[in-house]
Amino acid sequence: MGFAALESTGYAFTALLLSHGQISASLAETVIRGLLTPFGHGVWTGILGAVLFHQRAPHRFRITGPVILAYLFVSALHGLWDGLPNTFFFVIPPGISLSITTLLLGVIGLVTLAILYRGALIRQMHRPAAPYP
Repeated sequence: MGFAALESTGYAFTALLLSHGQISASLAETVIRGLLTPFGHGVWTGILGAVLFHQRAPHRFRITGPVILAYLFVSALHGLWDGLPNTFFFVIPPGISLSITTLLLGVIGLVTLAILYRGALIRQMHRPAAPYP
């Protein structure tokens, strides 16, 4: 999330420069990115972390096929998030335009994370209890 904050600062600064110094453009960019960030970097980190921890060996991490696939998946989501043209928008009060493309990618990430979380809960319920030390 720290990288997301730094990245958002760069976008806000770019909006400030492109608007010839209008603070409102920078603030609007900051608000929009702030609203959407939990659906981006946070979810992507959760997906990769879930797979990484699930694939670990006792006392060490392993780079396995599923870890590589998860990395490629979150990289693709991030690339699509940044690279797809934002041509379809809908407006929420108080007049903030949100990209349907961005929201769709956010939903894909959230659904993936929810599936991984549910799988972890099911595995936890079927795991025998550890003896009390």
